[in-house]
Amino acid sequence: MPTRGVSADGLITTMKLAMKTERSGCLMLFGLPFFLVGIGFLFWSVIPTVYDSWRVQSWPAVSGQLIQADLTTNHSSDSTTHEARARYRYHISGREYIHDRVAINEGGDNIGDFQQQLGRKLENLYRSHQPVTVFYNPTDPQDAVINRDIRWGLLGFKMIFVLVFGGVGAGLVFWGARGKKTIEVADVASTPWLTRPEWHSGVIRSDARGGMIGIWAFAAIWNLVSAPVAFQFLDIWKEEGPVALL
Repeated sequence: MPTRGVSADGLITTMKLAMKTERSGCLMLFGLPFFLVGIGFLFWSVIPTVYDSWRVQSWPAVSGQLIQADLTTNHSSDSTTHEARARYRYHISGREYIHDRVAINEGGDNIGDFQQQLGRKLENLYRSHQPVTVFYNPTDPQDAVINRDIRWGLLGFKMIFVLVFGGVGAGLVFWGARGKKTIEVADVASTPWLTRPEWHSGVIRSDARGGMIGIWAFAAIWNLVSAPVAFQFLDIWKEEGPVALL
């Protein structure tokens, strides 16, 4: 019985025309919230902090007087936060202004000992009735700050959320959109191997690579998640002792 041959070029062309991509909408939806959290931290926290840090460096300085200064400590079930607070007055072109912004990042935290050092410094100035240096916005003198240092530790802490949540979310969305390529074959029962593009070369490759990459990615992510402990190590040791640290 005569047989009909198919050239390699013809078979490849046929396979390319019949190839389709199966995308995972569930994987994309699952990764989207993680991606949005990372993007939110980037655009509503990290970028505004960097921008504020950049613009205050050019602000002129003026001598001010503290009206109030204190260091507050808030305890919760799993952490202790500190916040340096102050209220001060200063004069620009004969006009008095009163403001309460102390540092670029407002609010309390427990990243390093920045809040404790600044709070104690302001308390000492207040008790001794010494002036405090105030940096003010020349286009809007009501906008002022006492400390304009860039807190790299706090910025790095925020970037952990951007990289972990944003990176994981972006990866899940990407892989869900990328999908898996398959080939539609008319006679699947007699030629099932044609539905797998990776089998056409006659070489069977191990699937362990993807699993190994996933394990390393998982390890990297959880190391980033636990990294904030490094910022709190010395503070916990000094304030609460080795038992609390353990």
